Amino acid sequence: LSRRISDQSTEAYSLYILGVSYWNQGDFEQGVPIMKQSLALYEAVGDKLGQATTLMRLVGVSDYEASKAYMLESIRLQRELGNLSGLAFSLYYLSIFLTLHGDFSSPFPMAEEALSIFQRLGNPVGEANALTIYGYLAFFQNEYQESVTYFKKAIELNEKNGDLMGFLYNRRELAMGLL
Repeated sequence: LSRRISDQSTEAYSLYILGVSYWNQGDFEQGVPIMKQSLALYEAVGDKLGQATTLMRLVGVSDYEASKAYMLESIRLQRELGNLSGLAFSLYYLSIFLTLHGDFSSPFPMAEEALSIFQRLGNPVGEANALTIYGYLAFFQNEYQESVTYFKKAIELNEKNGDLMGFLYNRRELAMGLL
């Protein structure tokens, strides 16, 4: 419908939602091109928030350098817009991406900033996510007891706030740290 009435903003958003739906199902082959179409439309209409949000979702779906570039651009746009919530999530996604790719130094300041923002915004789910990064950083540097401490803190926050998915993920990560 948005194409029929030439509403590019709505079309960009619709494509984003469709792409994310595929992405959430693990169907990157279908989802990524759709999200890239969304990104192009957001750029065409000058919607920086739409661009930043779409770029954030493209992490890990391309090669390492492209994924990192998408995230850095998302962070830049979030800062420019003053969108603290989006900035915190962009920092979170990039830091977890870098950590899982073996970079254990540059994610730390990003995780710190994300944690600080999530705390300031009163977002305990985001705070738990940031603590998970600390847990991963400790785990991958063979600091298992420290990783367990962070994963336990994240579990407490997720349990307290009813984030069942985060709770389950952090329980899995806790088990990993205890092995």
